[in-house]
Amino acid sequence: MKVLRSNILIEEIGFAPTKADVKGLSSTWGISEKLRGHNPMRIGVVKSIGTDTTTVQEGDVVLYLSLYLMNIPGLPINQFMIYEGNLMGRYDGIENKNGTIKMERIKFNPLSDRIIVKKDEPAKPKNGLVVTDTTTSNKPLTGTIVRVSDFQVERPLVVKEGDRIMFTKVAGMEIELEEGKFIIMREADVIGIF
Repeated sequence: MKVLRSNILIEEIGFAPTKADVKGLSSTWGISEKLRGHNPMRIGVVKSIGTDTTTVQEGDVVLYLSLYLMNIPGLPINQFMIYEGNLMGRYDGIENKNGTIKMERIKFNPLSDRIIVKKDEPAKPKNGLVVTDTTTSNKPLTGTIVRVSDFQVERPLVVKEGDRIMFTKVAGMEIELEEGKFIIMREADVIGIF
């Protein structure tokens, strides 16, 4: 099948890894089958790219949300189509030869208008009073941008690495990388820059 425009054919290989030192498909990138329905973040290998695709190439290993996938009749059960703008990021530094994937020293690069943010830890109260989550549910969060996409498709990003930003509690999704836990979100989720 010839893929057109900014569509991409992906072969799903598993869930987002909990650590970046996974070595190959034999470890299945793994989390338990019980959590499959609760973890929409998946990893796949790009099998074929559309005529207008600019951010990935065949053989790249990418992160995406399963809810953006399109099932195509006639394709194997683990192959799907996805729009390029719905890819969350690409894992670089992965050796992918003859279907054997080795992850030793990788770097995760957000794609499109996505950024990776290290959320600020909430300040500890001086008086020892613990404020419950329900009283602060509408309060925006703050953090520092640690990585931005190198591939702006439509327009350059306004934010840059090192910016302190404000965002809502529902912005983005938590992602675990080699360096720790972060939030990956779209630039549009940023309320403001300090």
